[in-house]
Amino acid sequence: MSYTTAELQLIEQRVQNEGPNILIAYLLWGFLGLFSAHRFYLGRPGSAIFQIVSYFLLFGFVWLLIDAFLIPGMIKKKREDLRADLMRQPLGANFTPPAAPVVTDTTGVNTDKLHKLWELKQAGAISDEEFEAQKAKLL
Repeated sequence: MSYTTAELQLIEQRVQNEGPNILIAYLLWGFLGLFSAHRFYLGRPGSAIFQIVSYFLLFGFVWLLIDAFLIPGMIKKKREDLRADLMRQPLGANFTPPAAPVVTDTTGVNTDKLHKLWELKQAGAISDEEFEAQKAKLL
């Protein structure tokens, strides 16, 4: 399935909004690391529980320190998974790409006709030469 630029921008915006935040992950690691809160936050409950149990064997504390370097990779993986999920879902019938900006006519130029010409050119209905010729007539 191919996506338009507007649809890809929408997906990336949703990944940024819905994905994990690196600052929150590090705050959870710093303040609630003994409870493996950062791993729960990053969607890794199995390894979080294993990490908590490993504290009793003393190597869990080393693991906790290593997590400081692993958090960026975990966030990247979580965002990639979210992006893949969003790309598998239909964007919905209500999605319409943003319209081209509307220019207020302050110079006496007929901007509506110029905009329609531009849309025809973008759609491939007229050639670049035809567009330039018609634009020259309007200007």
